[in-house]
Amino acid sequence: MHGLNNVEIEYTDEDYETLTHYKAYTQTIRPLICAENPKMPMSKIVSLIGAKWREFLATHPNRELIEKSKKTKAPDGVLPSI
Repeated sequence: MHGLNNVEIEYTDEDYETLTHYKAYTQTIRPLICAENPKMPMSKIVSLIGAKWREFLATHPNRELIEKSKKTKAPDGVLPSI
């Protein structure tokens, strides 16, 4: 079985402002990763997405925005968009 093809992603300032939740991040990144790895099982894709998310958080210039989104929840338990 072949390994995963890494997808190099250059994040824009807008990405750092809008991708503050894991769900939003995965909805944006998953199509890019799946396009480069069309025959990979979803379990491997999910592992790569998780690694990319951790990388994204580590390079995020505004960590307070991420922390704020983690702490702020709407009454229904859904995190608000920022």
